[in-house]
Amino acid sequence: MDLPRFLEEASDATDARDAFDRLACFAQGLGFPWTAYGSLTDHKDLAIPTPSYPAVFLNYPVEWQARYFERGYEKIDPVLSQSLRQAAAFQWSDIRRSTTTDGEERRVLDEAADFGLKGGITVPLHGPNCSLAVVSFAEESGQAIAENRVVQLQAAAQHFRSVSTRLLVRCDEDPDSPILSRRERECLYWSAMGKSSWDTGTILGISPNTVNHHIKNAMRKLETGSRIAAIVRAIQKGLLLV
Repeated sequence: MDLPRFLEEASDATDARDAFDRLACFAQGLGFPWTAYGSLTDHKDLAIPTPSYPAVFLNYPVEWQARYFERGYEKIDPVLSQSLRQAAAFQWSDIRRSTTTDGEERRVLDEAADFGLKGGITVPLHGPNCSLAVVSFAEESGQAIAENRVVQLQAAAQHFRSVSTRLLVRCDEDPDSPILSRRERECLYWSAMGKSSWDTGTILGISPNTVNHHIKNAMRKLETGSRIAAIVRAIQKGLLLV
């Protein structure tokens, strides 16, 4: 699938998960078998109300997803911290070579490589009202990535963001579309972002016990036995909307 065809097909997606699957298919054709999309925006700090998007979607190896969330690597992931500082797409190899990357941050990259994610491109998507989402494309060679592929993936990521935002807003307006309640999705999302039940309760204006109640309900609905497993299952189903 070339870029023009992806742009056309993504525009015809029926929901955000469908759009993500088309993005992942396009990336795979360029040699990137793994794709991830997520938000770095804490909407409670925005000055004006925002609709309940974006989401978390990814097709990274399940074992790596579980380790990443279980060990709280989102707090030290150099890809995420670089995305906060940079507007243009960047290669993971640039981070590894940077003198500002410390040992803990390199450990995240090294462990990702152990699961096959040896190299990649990340596209920061800075939007209105200080919003920020990130799309990453990972590959298994660890070799330098040609500039023409970087440009194509950046264009594809930006188009996906536009399409998925529209679709997620529409989905959020349909109370019958998700299997989880809005509050259950919020509690799982902030848990995935490394927040404790106390932190999540502070963000959402509810008690830690209420947070735990919503997460237990989500675990039951997703048929999982732990919070981490519920997060991974919800991500796979494209349910983590906030």
